[in-house]
Amino acid sequence: MATPTYELIEQQTLSSTATSVTFSSIPTTDSNGEPFRDMVLVINAAITQATTRTLLVRFNGSTSGYDMIYAYGDGSTTSGNYFSQSSLNFDNGSYVTNSFSSVMVYNIMNYTQTSTYKPVLFRGNNTNANVAMGAGSWNSTSTINSISIDPENTFQVASTFKLFGIVG
Repeated sequence: MATPTYELIEQQTLSSTATSVTFSSIPTTDSNGEPFRDMVLVINAAITQATTRTLLVRFNGSTSGYDMIYAYGDGSTTSGNYFSQSSLNFDNGSYVTNSFSSVMVYNIMNYTQTSTYKPVLFRGNNTNANVAMGAGSWNSTSTINSISIDPENTFQVASTFKLFGIVG
């Protein structure tokens, strides 16, 4: 089996505030023509609102067919939940703060396959010792060709979004 390699597909760093970030025309092959198997979305963002800081992640503009389960802990309390909803999201302000102390990572499997749903593993943490992790699925056999990331408020300047394709 070949050693997996990561190739940066696109990076976006905000020079002004934004209410949405979109990766569109996501390629299915790397720069050498090798097919991507999976992709990784890495988000280091701050949101302007101090109370509600939910991130909504959607594929191909779809607002249906997402299932997820997550667990959360902060060193003294834990929680978890299952959702069937209109996006994959981190729905607790503990993950995305109004400072750049948070990192969220989404591992999106089989995104080019047209015979399977799209499983997703995600995790987030911040310097306040909050941690979340979960698993989800976009229940579609369509190839993912766009990803939108929407905060319920506004991303701050210098928020960074990286999308990597994985070959191998």
